[in-house]
Amino acid sequence: MNKEMTDIASMNLEKPLYRLTLRPTFILSIMAILGVTLILTGVWGFSFNWGVLLFGLYVLGMVVFSVIMVKDRIVCDLYEDYMIVYDKKDQTKGFKVTFDEIQTWQYKTGVALGDNLVITLDSGESFALESFKARKVINVLFRRIPDKEIHKNIFKFLKK
Repeated sequence: MNKEMTDIASMNLEKPLYRLTLRPTFILSIMAILGVTLILTGVWGFSFNWGVLLFGLYVLGMVVFSVIMVKDRIVCDLYEDYMIVYDKKDQTKGFKVTFDEIQTWQYKTGVALGDNLVITLDSGESFALESFKARKVINVLFRRIPDKEIHKNIFKFLKK
């Protein structure tokens, strides 16, 4: 990526419309509540149930593992006409991408490692935004630049 990283504080930005972070806090909270509920149900339910207890421990263990192993960081900030993409290693640096300079974008779903939003610029450069919750960013891109989505024309021959 040849796009120049600049200091985010020097950009004098207003409050973003949406801030995309890496860790899915809401989903992890729901899963933690589910895990605790299963554990309590397995222990204090109608009768002691090893299966429910172990499944609850498994779910809660996966949540704890995710919280410990996945370091939360800001991936990008969305504004009305542009986005600020943060550096993976230094959260004080990033670069600005206007929606006009995006040539194509593509959403790739993942299973264990999250989803990727691959963006190619007019200059030929491309980068990927990783997250477990990129749906809001995709909705903004569909609303602002739907014609630049890479899969838009794949089944165009069927529409004739």
